[in-house]
Amino acid sequence: MRSRSNRASLILGVAGALLLAGCAAPPPKPSVTPEPAEREPAMAEEARRALALDRPLEAAALFETAAEQTQSPLRDRYLVRAAGIYARGGDVATAQRLIEDVDATVLTGEHRHRLTLIRARIELGEDKPEAAWQRLEEQPDNLPESLARDWRDAQASALYSLGRQIEAARIRIGLAQSMAPGAARERQFRLIWEGLSRLSPARLAAVMPSGSATLDGWLVLATRFRENRIDAPALRQAVAQWRQRYPDHPANRFAGQILADHLERLRPPEEIALMLPLSGRLAGVGQAIMHGFMAAYFQDTAPRPRVRVFDVGESGKDVVSAYRDAVEAGMDLVVGPLTKQSLEMLSVWDTFPVPVLALNTVGGEGIPRDRFFQFGLAPEDDARAAAGLMAAQGHEAAVALVPNSEWGDRVAGAFRASLEARGGRVLEQAYYQPQASDFGAPLTRLFNLDASRARYGTLRRVLSAEIEFEPRRRQDMDAVFFAAYPQQARLIRPQIRFHHGIGLPVYATSHAYSGSPQPNDDQDMDGLRIVDIPWLMAGTPALDAALSLNAMQALWPQESKRLPRLVAMGIDAYRLAPVVDVLRQYPGDGMASATGVIHVAGDGVIHRLLPAGAFRDGRLVPLALDGEPFGMPRP
Repeated sequence: MRSRSNRASLILGVAGALLLAGCAAPPPKPSVTPEPAEREPAMAEEARRALALDRPLEAAALFETAAEQTQSPLRDRYLVRAAGIYARGGDVATAQRLIEDVDATVLTGEHRHRLTLIRARIELGEDKPEAAWQRLEEQPDNLPESLARDWRDAQASALYSLGRQIEAARIRIGLAQSMAPGAARERQFRLIWEGLSRLSPARLAAVMPSGSATLDGWLVLATRFRENRIDAPALRQAVAQWRQRYPDHPANRFAGQILADHLERLRPPEEIALMLPLSGRLAGVGQAIMHGFMAAYFQDTAPRPRVRVFDVGESGKDVVSAYRDAVEAGMDLVVGPLTKQSLEMLSVWDTFPVPVLALNTVGGEGIPRDRFFQFGLAPEDDARAAAGLMAAQGHEAAVALVPNSEWGDRVAGAFRASLEARGGRVLEQAYYQPQASDFGAPLTRLFNLDASRARYGTLRRVLSAEIEFEPRRRQDMDAVFFAAYPQQARLIRPQIRFHHGIGLPVYATSHAYSGSPQPNDDQDMDGLRIVDIPWLMAGTPALDAALSLNAMQALWPQESKRLPRLVAMGIDAYRLAPVVDVLRQYPGDGMASATGVIHVAGDGVIHRLLPAGAFRDGRLVPLALDGEPFGMPRP
């Protein structure tokens, strides 16, 4: 680096030369030649050529090398260029490392703006879109074209992360219009689509007309996809009609590409391995699921897959051997296994060559999620739905009664978390022994009746007189939740009334109901509000008549009466097979089915939203709010 004295000498030398320019005698040659300005190294030019050839990582490495060969301020500019490439590619850690070594005080104009853009991209990578938008909202004037384009691209990314997808799409449409056909333009199309295709049809419709014919075309295309996302023939027709309506739309060719990609994900499996315990103590459970699965299979009007059944029960194969056989046989999908132990055994696989639609859920690390879906009748889904129903009916302060067991803890935890997420709270929680028939002690504690009796005793002693006394329950609760199976639920509900719970709304999970009408046994549960699968809810049809509860009871009366929810689960397992991957792409969308409205989360875990019912004259009937059947919101 030139010293300040060298620069001062150079300035004085130039000034002296100018002063003497008019003299006849030539100036004497200076004894020290001034240091020439620092030149850009060849690496910098090579980096720019690499960028022009769309080789960004090579360009970033060359800019880093150029920085090593130069001094400030060139060095800082090259570090900024390299960091910008890494940040745009998503490697925010490397970008952050590079800019930490930049002296921002020597940067001016374009280079200072590049540094601002890098910092915004780093914040986006750290999931701080608000901070990024604050940096990006005001775009500086007179930016070079490429930098201005990058700035707008980052603005769109920030808006998308903030949930402002329509504004992001407007920016990207403008960017695409300024680009020649090629990879950069296709990238903008993909990002426009990624943003708009995640919006619900209702939100898309609310934006139209948008004031932009191009944006309207995108919005209509996204709407058609969302409306027909799991119906391949209808989707083909909808896209064909869109292309006829918008023949000159810039996304016309792109629509064909995304249709092909979507249809590939919708391609139904040609061969399915159904792994169930068909021998041993769980044989009846396996049979119930298989009956539902095969009933849906025979009602399928589309070309049906070949189904190979594997017994993974006590007399059958172990699940790992069965899975290996499915892989070697070229199966497209494995449905099952059923038990948590079997799912844990599958964790020996680092990856799943054949996707698995498991019929249970299992926690823990080490289970690959990419091709592993978990579909179970989890009690947590019921608990969340019960909390949602309670909150929707205006109740915020609950007490909870659950069995003293791992199952009870799971239900209680999910109920509490869901109610608190909706602004409510669980005031107190009590446990009962799983085989109990007398629930007086835990109910007395829950309702604070013991405290009321203690106050009565104190008053008697103080006053030394008999006092008319009626125990009073606590006044800060407005609802009761309990978890129990039918035998105990039929006892808990009347005991709540007996313990001064008359008038309190009482909620439970579906486990309180046997699944088949038994009005004589269930009449004591009148008024109890539960959530359950729509397949069992009279007046809440989820499927056509051929797969209704009545139809299944005619075919398999024993399983359909004893294990109706598992028969429904088998129906849904078949219906999920061709669409489960697509549903994971749209976790906000649900598929109405026998076990509820099914949502597939990003981690492959399948959640169910359940309708509500109440017991009346010993029968479960749909519960309506404002005259409409109550469908659960997302948990």
